[in-house]
Amino acid sequence: TFTAAAHSWVSVKKNGTPLASGATVYYGDVLNITFGADAGYEVTATLNGLAIQSGINHTVTGDVSIAVTSEAKGLVYIDNGSEFEAAQIFIDNGSGWEQYIAYIDNGTEFELYT
Repeated sequence: TFTAAAHSWVSVKKNGTPLASGATVYYGDVLNITFGADAGYEVTATLNGLAIQSGINHTVTGDVSIAVTSEAKGLVYIDNGSEFEAAQIFIDNGSGWEQYIAYIDNGTEFELYT
């Protein structure tokens, strides 16, 4: 089985053919696993509970469980007068929009602000 949380995706292929979650695989099959997340999100994934990198090949020796999650990065919070709203920072570089991650000077060092 495999799952992808909101703002993330996962692709599992056997011999170049995409598989659906729950598809039958056999001992010795080689699966190619790729995953990612939307812009502004950091993705992580596990295979049978162990962290993996996108693009790996996995040889089946038992049940296969893949879980992909994502976390928003580079958020700043803006007071709209009644509550704080999360916002991501994008800057036009002249040919497209680039996402920037906010760092705050805490008096000693710059700290990632999420």
